[in-house]
Amino acid sequence: MREKRTEGKRRVRGKGLPSPLPFLSLLFLFLFLPSFLSFADEIELNVTYGYQNTAKAGRFLPLKIGIRNSGSETFSGMIHIYMAESGRSICEYQYPSAVEAESDTELSMAVALSSGVNQLLVTATNQEGRLVGSRRVGLDVASSDAELIIGVLSEQEDKLSYLNSVSINDGLLRTREVALDQEKLPSSETELDQLDVLLLSDFPLSRMNETEVEVINRWVERGGVLILGTGARGEDAVSPYYRELLREPLSPRERSIDMQEGLERSSAQEEPLRLVASPVSLRSGREGILYGGVSYLSVVSRGAGLIAVSGYDFCDLQRFATEESGYVNQLFTKILGESRLNALSVSASERSLNRYWSMEALMNQSDLSKRPNAGLYLLLLLTYLLILGPLIYYYVKLRDAIRLYRPLISITAVFFSFVIWAVGVGTRFNGSFLSYARIRDISRSSVDETDYINLRSPYEKMRELRVKTEYFVYPILKGSDYTGDITELRDETELARTAIRYGRDRTEISIRNEAPFSPKYFELDNKFPNSGGFFGGEVNLFDGSLGGSITNGTDYTLYDAAVLLYGKLILIGKLEKGEKISLRGRETETVPVGDYEWIASRITGGSRRALLSYYLSNSLSGFFSNARLIGFVREEEVSFLERQKLESFGSSMVTAALPLNTSFGNYDHYSALSRDPEVKSGDYERASNTISAIQPAKLAYHLGEEEQVWGISFEALSVSEKGEERLNEKPFRGSISLYNYRTGGYDPLRSGSLKLQGEELSPYLSEENVLVVLYSPKEENGSLLMRQYLPMITVVAKEKSSKGKSEGEKESGAEASYSAESVSEESTSLPEGESAESSSASENEERGEGGGGESAASEEGESTEHAGGEEGESGSLSEGAESEEAELFFEGSLASSPGGEEGGA
Repeated sequence: MREKRTEGKRRVRGKGLPSPLPFLSLLFLFLFLPSFLSFADEIELNVTYGYQNTAKAGRFLPLKIGIRNSGSETFSGMIHIYMAESGRSICEYQYPSAVEAESDTELSMAVALSSGVNQLLVTATNQEGRLVGSRRVGLDVASSDAELIIGVLSEQEDKLSYLNSVSINDGLLRTREVALDQEKLPSSETELDQLDVLLLSDFPLSRMNETEVEVINRWVERGGVLILGTGARGEDAVSPYYRELLREPLSPRERSIDMQEGLERSSAQEEPLRLVASPVSLRSGREGILYGGVSYLSVVSRGAGLIAVSGYDFCDLQRFATEESGYVNQLFTKILGESRLNALSVSASERSLNRYWSMEALMNQSDLSKRPNAGLYLLLLLTYLLILGPLIYYYVKLRDAIRLYRPLISITAVFFSFVIWAVGVGTRFNGSFLSYARIRDISRSSVDETDYINLRSPYEKMRELRVKTEYFVYPILKGSDYTGDITELRDETELARTAIRYGRDRTEISIRNEAPFSPKYFELDNKFPNSGGFFGGEVNLFDGSLGGSITNGTDYTLYDAAVLLYGKLILIGKLEKGEKISLRGRETETVPVGDYEWIASRITGGSRRALLSYYLSNSLSGFFSNARLIGFVREEEVSFLERQKLESFGSSMVTAALPLNTSFGNYDHYSALSRDPEVKSGDYERASNTISAIQPAKLAYHLGEEEQVWGISFEALSVSEKGEERLNEKPFRGSISLYNYRTGGYDPLRSGSLKLQGEELSPYLSEENVLVVLYSPKEENGSLLMRQYLPMITVVAKEKSSKGKSEGEKESGAEASYSAESVSEESTSLPEGESAESSSASENEERGEGGGGESAASEEGESTEHAGGEEGESGSLSEGAESEEAELFFEGSLASSPGGEEGGA
């Protein structure tokens, strides 16, 4: 009976109240589910990057972050952008943002993208630091690594589609055409940094304001390439911002142009095109593409970049260029040149790492004021040993107090320890400190300032730097090899972190968990109106004769000042504020175009030399057509700190562009390297103008089809024997021969023939003004790694069109009477009535070398055979001249003159 009752009770309990777990689960969902939903959906983030979502490492990456606030309250907080950095560390950007309830907005910014970064994490946090939105974005970096990205602005963008997906530079690059938003043009040059080329065709420049054009100009000066198509618009396509580049007004009309000239002929297009076009010639420019001997595209350098103006509208070439894909390759090869295309073909990751290592070399400097005084420390050591040894011993012995010996030794040791500590106070860092390198580019209207800084600390604690809000701050990163989820990396608390917070009143840099004294590099950019004066004057250089003047109208006194031209250097020294100097009588040195460290060492030393070398390699690495004044200033304080005192040391450099006049009457003087030489054979590097020291090289110099060339000069480097030891490579030693178009052979240059003019030169120029030169180096114990600097070739020419004759018509012998001596006869063409002949030029005239450079030429009686190849056998240099060949050794001093006189080395 009891057992039955028990079973009944058990059954009653089983049918009693249900379990509380379902009720508790419902209560939990009711209370907390709304908060989870609001957390997930409160802020929606949408991220686009680059142009058409392409990214190139080693450049600034423009980002557009769409922020959607679906909540019922206004969002006010921070947008965070995370990317991985080397050594499993994090780099973070922080931007303030506010979005009204149930509305959206968009943030635009640019971040520095280092090599190896393949993802970004974008999050939103409210004012309490709570995460309210997140989006992880994968970057398409690999596919854009070998692309030439072309930004397009046109009212007929569809007609420029032929620019897309074309293989150029022997297949090393492929083009990608991207259309820019005409209603919202970039507001900063960093937003254009992903582009290699910006092409404007059938686009009125009047639609752009001065700020937008200034952004493009700064992007060009940093290395961008701007192409302007004109066509039927004529000067409206370049006005009002680039009209001053034109040497002559444009004259658009319908013309018959054989666009296949220089291309492989195809059956698809045999007849010339009928285009509305105009010949184009730019001041200090070079012709890019010629059709029928007429230049329809001209290129001029500006800073580290290029500006090209075409006489036709690229939209009019849609059908032709679509059928003839070789035209696109020809176009960019002619404008950019093979050197620039080869540099762009290098992987973006390699460029990013090169920038980091060059920054490390630049910022690897110390505050010399903290250098210990070795003599003082040696004196203290000797004094300590003297007191510790004999003096204390004799003292206690004379006083018969040997028990005091040990205490006195201890007291002396403690005392001298304190003295050593006190003496070393000035050599120690007590907190965060920074080294900097500053470059200020001064123009008449504005000042562009770039500061490179290295923020370090002797402790592992947080480093902080407060920067004025007008400075744009970017980290210079080494790169990353992290391939995991960046969200997991962000959540690790012990990782090293670098954060840049862009506030409304200042920008803050904070670094956590970094090892003591570990370097952290940043770039700070600022542009502001010029209220402190500018540098005036002009540099006149023609066939080795130097003139002109420079006026320092700024508040700076320049030290180690110099004027840089392509392949030339004019040393000035100290330039006081308000001082005006004449360039007449100063020496013009011929320098190796690719050896930036050597050029910098000729001007200055120490940390200044490192800064100048960095500037040359990044801003003046290619051909440039103007003159650049550089100098160093002494500044006690840094200008970018926001109410913060920090130990700092570094160097400041000032630069300015000066007009360069290389004309004399109707004649012009220019470098043969303004156009890339064509390599017929051998191993030649365009960037450094060097060849292999053990292998002959044959180069074809295109001197300008529109020019009437009257003279050329081979100018050796101005290098002494001591200076030669510091060169990366050695000056050219060997023989030089010119291809004779009349005989079909090569004629060796002799000691008296480093300058050729008129009829003496004519056998060596083709109808297109192509000069073929065979360099045969003579290097004992040479190796495959050794290279030699070639001499610089300068050209004196006259435009064919300037004679008022029909194209191709030759000038009579009476008119063709130019010579170097004629420069002094028309000295009134130079400013201020100065003669073009300087004392150094007169001295050079006796030596036969214009430009102040020194080289040596020695003559050997033995004749050396040069293989004429398919062009023929060797001939004589000129009619009736001796047939024996002399080898030219460019070793440091020029030993010949145009008249054929030999000089000593």
